[in-house]
Amino acid sequence: MDENELLNRLKQRDPKALQTAVEKYSNLLYKVAIGFMHDKQAADDIVQDVFIKLWQAAPKLNFDKNKLSTWLYRVTVNHCLNQVKRDKFKALFQDISKFTRKTDNGAIEIEIEDTINLNPHQYTENKELGQIIENAINNLPKKQRIAFILTKYRDMSAKQAAEIMKTSPANVDVLVFRAKKNLQKFILKQLKS
Repeated sequence: MDENELLNRLKQRDPKALQTAVEKYSNLLYKVAIGFMHDKQAADDIVQDVFIKLWQAAPKLNFDKNKLSTWLYRVTVNHCLNQVKRDKFKALFQDISKFTRKTDNGAIEIEIEDTINLNPHQYTENKELGQIIENAINNLPKKQRIAFILTKYRDMSAKQAAEIMKTSPANVDVLVFRAKKNLQKFILKQLKS
């Protein structure tokens, strides 16, 4: 079944069409999501949310130049970026809450303890390097990160990534080039320290 037929059947609320879309695109969307989230459960949740959005939006979807797959990729990327923002805010709040406590009269008091006991020998070099790479990717500017993940994690062409990012293939190439340079600098700096 081609994308046009699939979209028409989705618009008619055909559950088999949704099942076909899930079978056809879930692996591809998972690879995009895992590139952003670095967590299997979070990536699975995002893919599931994207298909729920597809089912809800299907009756209103109309595509001129873009395809259903492009729409799915774009929604996945946007959902990942929103989730990353929420997770960073949540982590910041949790970090702050670790150092505060409520007193008997309800006031909030700062309480700092030396609870960090890091032993570098507890982790393998692969885990450390993996964490450095993950941090490096997460620290890339937004557009560079998206271009890098789509082309390197998902093996998309610059043209395909450009459709999703609403930019030119040449701009995607530039973003990927800059991302690689920034990753190299970040990783070298981390390995030296």
